Amino acid sequence: MNSKVIKVYNLPKDKSILYRLEVKPFFILTASFIIGIMIIYSFTSLGIILIGTGLFGFFFMPSKVLLEFTDEYLILYNRASKNDCVIVYYNEIVTWQYLKTAKEDWLIIDLEDGRVEKLECFNRFMVCKYLNEFAKDKQIKAKRGL
Repeated sequence: MNSKVIKVYNLPKDKSILYRLEVKPFFILTASFIIGIMIIYSFTSLGIILIGTGLFGFFFMPSKVLLEFTDEYLILYNRASKNDCVIVYYNEIVTWQYLKTAKEDWLIIDLEDGRVEKLECFNRFMVCKYLNEFAKDKQIKAKRGL
């Protein structure tokens, strides 16, 4: 069983990250800032609000990585200790499911050794895309909500 909790500094240095899910919404903040600059002359108040929101998000919102996909494994970072992470090899996944509820979304992964890794998540499209690619036919289709 290769999937286990490890220290972040013990992760392989030469890993090739295919997708990284971060808490800070860089695309939305950048779009807000750019749109604010574009409309500041027409709608001054709205432009200033959009620019301010974008800048506030860039400088004051925390940036935290939730998970990373590589060719061989998935890394889950949302642990009680910020120095720990869980490395999950795709071939050791028995089943996985993405649960969408009213308050939050959850990624639940069942492993061969009986452990269950549960991660509060978002961006269903990208997470399901990569898990369907690397852990084919292991998804459990969930009914609405918990």
